[in-house]
Amino acid sequence: MAPPGEVAARFGLFALSGRATGFAGPAVLAAVTQATASQRAGMATVLVFLGVGAGVLATVRG
Repeated sequence: MAPPGEVAARFGLFALSGRATGFAGPAVLAAVTQATASQRAGMATVLVFLGVGAGVLATVRG
């Protein structure tokens, strides 16, 4: 996804986004599950994350 000459420069951004998602996903899932007292609602956050990710990928030129 990064230009061939900038792969090393963009690695940090990819690592940061993966780390942020790794922390935010479970935190949001737990918060929604606790707030709604429903595991089904908590797991629905996974679909939200997938939808946001698909939306971001749709904007990437290949």
